[in-house]
Amino acid sequence: MTASRRERAAAGIHFCLGLAIVGTLSVLAIAPPIRGSRCYVLLFGAAFVLYVAAAANASHSGWRVSLKVTLILFAIIQGILINAPVERSTDAYRYLWEGKVVLHGVNPLMIPPSSPSLRTLRDGTWTQVNNKTISSVYPPASQAAFALSAWLAPDSILVWKSLMGICSLVAVVCLALWLRERGMAP
Repeated sequence: MTASRRERAAAGIHFCLGLAIVGTLSVLAIAPPIRGSRCYVLLFGAAFVLYVAAAANASHSGWRVSLKVTLILFAIIQGILINAPVERSTDAYRYLWEGKVVLHGVNPLMIPPSSPSLRTLRDGTWTQVNNKTISSVYPPASQAAFALSAWLAPDSILVWKSLMGICSLVAVVCLALWLRERGMAP
């Protein structure tokens, strides 16, 4: 088998393993909450084993092919996560709320959501905010991201998830470039 054929075969294996990971994570993202159950632990364990196999295989498919496969799988995973319901945590509502508060010139690190001074900002998002009596614990860079999301589309979890997906893509590309400099596959 020639080197390019081996690379293509390795890329195919990489892609198939990646799709298996995507399927496993899709069940975890979309299925009703199963945290703490054996099924949850088994699915995460399966995803981890598939990830280890894909990582071991990635070095055999060549840098460019490996990067393409990784980015395609990344796009598929982001599409699933962006459309997955927010059931497992109310943190996203806190992010939306704090973004709105920052845009109104209030420092959420100093004033909790339950403060009477924020009464005029309360809406459907506020009702879903967790720990209303506690001021924000998120650092200024996070507050800036929350504010950007609120500025783009107030109260939109889809916009927040999309913004985080873009940040994740930038991180993946930066990591891939860093690995390439070191002669390693992404």
